[in-house]
Amino acid sequence: MTTDHYYVIVMDIIRSTKLKDRDKLTHQLTSSMDEVNLVYKQDFFAPFEITRGDEFAAVLLQINNLYEIVKTFQKTLSPIEFRTVVAYGELNAGLKSRQSSIIDGPAFQHADSMMHNLKKTLMPFSIDTGLKDWDCITQAVLNLLLWRWIGFTPLQQKIIRLYQQLRNQKKVANEIDRSQQQVQATLESCRWELINEAENSLQDALRVIEEKVKIRKSM
Repeated sequence: MTTDHYYVIVMDIIRSTKLKDRDKLTHQLTSSMDEVNLVYKQDFFAPFEITRGDEFAAVLLQINNLYEIVKTFQKTLSPIEFRTVVAYGELNAGLKSRQSSIIDGPAFQHADSMMHNLKKTLMPFSIDTGLKDWDCITQAVLNLLLWRWIGFTPLQQKIIRLYQQLRNQKKVANEIDRSQQQVQATLESCRWELINEAENSLQDALRVIEEKVKIRKSM
């Protein structure tokens, strides 16, 4: 039996039973998965697929871009909300298929258990890579960032994301047909510097986890 260790990421639509247009949900989810699978294809052992019900999952080779993946789903699925769990561990079935809906093993089973526990909380994210201290830091910061992003209006989100890309208020203003003063006021009211610092710290934590997991795997 072939076995190996990977990162399993499972996402679940929140309050999906209350969504009336199921066809629209399926189309939006499929479109979002296609975008993530294309942009971050180098990170996947098995790309995102709908696995069961309103859950969708993937198997990752690395988690350096985990936050960017989650943010992409948050942007493309909005206003639909979702929960996310990440579990690192052994997979021992269906690996040759490279399909998330077929692959199975202890890591997927642990992710299922994590999702069950996460649904009992108000948090949207949980992670377990076996590195407890770093997992706690990552989980806390990512949950706070997701909570803050959800609190922004679509325009505020767009301004922040554009400024992260362009780093120029006038260019952002031209992109959205607003004044530079409006862009500046939005960035200040949203405390953009705090978000940026938190995101940088989160990326550092994910890189540390990735390196420590590689070292542990090679021993």
